Amino acid sequence: MKKSPAWAIVFGLICAAIAVVWIVDTTVTPKPSARPSASIAASAVPAPLPHRSTPWTYTERVDPMTDGKVTIACTTSTNEVVLTLPYHNVTAELCLRDSPRHGQEAWIQLDGAGQILCDIEYCSIPVRFGSTDKIVPKDATSLSVVGPADQSTNIIFIKDYNFMMLFLPRSSTLTAEVRFYQNGAQDLVFPVSGLKWEWRSSMPPNRHKHASHNG
Repeated sequence: MKKSPAWAIVFGLICAAIAVVWIVDTTVTPKPSARPSASIAASAVPAPLPHRSTPWTYTERVDPMTDGKVTIACTTSTNEVVLTLPYHNVTAELCLRDSPRHGQEAWIQLDGAGQILCDIEYCSIPVRFGSTDKIVPKDATSLSVVGPADQSTNIIFIKDYNFMMLFLPRSSTLTAEVRFYQNGAQDLVFPVSGLKWEWRSSMPPNRHKHASHNG
């Protein structure tokens, strides 16, 4: 029997080793797919962060008594009111409303319970508009406000709506000093830039009688 040359034996062993390595590589470590799945792609891309270009939140609904549209715009204070027990610290909202029954008006309301000191007929609060506009007063002024007819203690309506609206759209902040039962006068800072609001200077009749901020 004729023996194979040594070089042929070595060549055969090398080919066998290459074949074993190729089999192990294709069975144990599969090749990645050319198109990643949607779930993998989604996990690789971070979700976009929410972005709000304005501090105002706008809501609309239908007035059941008139079938007219009620539009409300609200902005939340950047700081909290410090209240003692049985209350707790809360932010507040400055809201504007355009209603077929109440006309255009505004109020400040706590985002929770509390006792704002204001008579149902009349009181005033110091305010300051933060603005670089020359027509906006630089010093603090005051706004006439009233409590609601239902005698809720966590809300006051702004009677000087027209005066406030002269400067509010030109301002970036509104700081209001509000007095609280057993907690003194505290400043609330409202971000007000970017307001989109169609201001009409006409006021509703008997505007000092506010039945509810929900109407």
